[in-house]
Amino acid sequence: MNQAQREVPFSARDLAMELGLNQVIAFDMGGTTAKISLIENFEPGKAREFEVDRQAHFRKGSGLPLRIPVIEMVEIGAGGGSIARIDSTGRVTIGPDSAGADPGPAAYGQGGTQTYDYGC
Repeated sequence: MNQAQREVPFSARDLAMELGLNQVIAFDMGGTTAKISLIENFEPGKAREFEVDRQAHFRKGSGLPLRIPVIEMVEIGAGGGSIARIDSTGRVTIGPDSAGADPGPAAYGQGGTQTYDYGC
C-alpha cells in the first residue's frame, strides 16, 4: 500500500467534513498513475481484497490477490509524467513508464523526444 492509498482519501474526508459535503471524490495524480476513491457519509470505501502488480492494463484479475482490508480505490496507469506511445496493435498506450521532468516532453522544446500524457 502506498502513501496515496492512505492519505488522499482521509484528507478528502477531512475537507468534506469541513465543507459539510457528505459525498466527494478523492483524486491523486502521481508521476505514473492516477487514483480515485469515493467518500460517502464522510467515510472512504473499504474492500477486503487488493491486487498488486496488475499486468493487463490494470484489469482486475491480472495481478496478485491479497486478502487484506484496504481503502477502495481505482488506479489507472496514466500519471502526469507517463509516456504516451502507439503499441504494436496500433493502440495509443500511456505508461506505466515515466519520462521525468528533465528534459521534459517533446512539446517543451528542451530536447526531450517523448510525448507525455499531459504534453499531448
